[in-house]
Amino acid sequence: MRLHTFYSVILCCLVLPWMGQALCAQEIQVLSLDSCLKAAQAHNATIQSSKLDIEAADYVRREVMAKFFPQVSASGFAFHGANPLIRINIFDAANQIITNAEAKKLIDQIKQNVSDPNAEIQLMPHAWSVGATALQPIFAGGRIVNGYRLSKLGIEAAEKQAEISERDVLQQVEETYWMLAGLQRKRQTVLGATQLLDTAEYLVSASLDAGLVTRNDLMKVQLKRDELVLQRLQLENGIRLTTNLLAILTDLSLDAEPTLQPFPDEEEIQVPILVDTFRVDGRPEAELLAMQVLAAKYQKAIAVGEVLPSIALGANAGMANLFDKSRSNVIGFLTVQIPLSAWGEQAYKIKEHNVRIRQAEMQQKDLKQKMELQNEQVYCQLTEAVQLLLQYEKSHHLAQDNYRLARLNFEAGASTVTELLESQMLLYQSESAYCDALTTYFSALRKFRDLNK
Repeated sequence: MRLHTFYSVILCCLVLPWMGQALCAQEIQVLSLDSCLKAAQAHNATIQSSKLDIEAADYVRREVMAKFFPQVSASGFAFHGANPLIRINIFDAANQIITNAEAKKLIDQIKQNVSDPNAEIQLMPHAWSVGATALQPIFAGGRIVNGYRLSKLGIEAAEKQAEISERDVLQQVEETYWMLAGLQRKRQTVLGATQLLDTAEYLVSASLDAGLVTRNDLMKVQLKRDELVLQRLQLENGIRLTTNLLAILTDLSLDAEPTLQPFPDEEEIQVPILVDTFRVDGRPEAELLAMQVLAAKYQKAIAVGEVLPSIALGANAGMANLFDKSRSNVIGFLTVQIPLSAWGEQAYKIKEHNVRIRQAEMQQKDLKQKMELQNEQVYCQLTEAVQLLLQYEKSHHLAQDNYRLARLNFEAGASTVTELLESQMLLYQSESAYCDALTTYFSALRKFRDLNK
């Protein structure tokens, strides 16, 4: 029994630390930009909704395509009356049919000698009929053909809209990712500065006891540390909100703050060669504008087809029982419909579509010019982001060197607390500006590449 207990204790000592490490590893979620982008492509609600729009547009196309095939319908009819539907007096019917006078006299004599002068023929106490009709459109004024073209255009438009939605969502994901990475980096800077101030406060307190510094020096350190506490709180709130936004965009379960891959090293950041070339015609927005003009023309063609004749070829097969005898028949027919009274109404509708076409063409021209301006704007933003990145990178290196020297001088007693705090403030400001410049650069680079790929 004691041996068993000893082995159990040894097993717990070996397994429990491993389980604790495993649980900690499960809690820490490491994300890369590529994994976030792939998660957004697979699960983002906006992207998935745009894909469903494509599926819905395809169903519309299939619905219109069914109009090319015969329209088949079946019908049935049956009745049973309390009394026969048709009653014919034999003698009255004979008098109406027979015109010969001698025959009529003979009928009157027979009527007087029969026991029931009101003898009747009763027909159709019940009847039924069933049938099926097939109608194949031959010519419908181009409405079916143009309707099918319009439905196919709807699929292409839905695909382009899905491409735009995916591009915009991925841009937002990347911007949010780098924003979160920048906030985490700023927090590390604040934590390092807080540790320095804790050490500085200890040294200043000792110097104050020794009469080497004044109480004002100690208050400066304490006030600066309080500022860092507030800054850290603001950063923590920003990290939490940005993490929630990233979770919504990617549909990832981020119960805790994820660990992101850090910003690329400075030597790994490649500044693109900016060329003053902008792509407009190949953008999905430009293709949507062209589709809008084409859709207006198809709608006009459908309106014109409303005033043209419609020709259809049909066949009917049926069976009926009317006089207690079943009969079947098959007939073929041709229908021609000419809408005479609709010409005046449709003429105004056609004029309306002509206006819609001109309006779509004007919008296409106007929006293409705005897209060209947007490309120039994104180009300017990227050039500015590159210059800011290079500038803040240089300033950040200078602030790091200045802070390192100020810290060494303070520890050696060659500088004051004020000089140390100023260098620390400059370092934090340069670090914050550099992180913002990196975030702006990556966002501008993404937009520029998306618009000009």
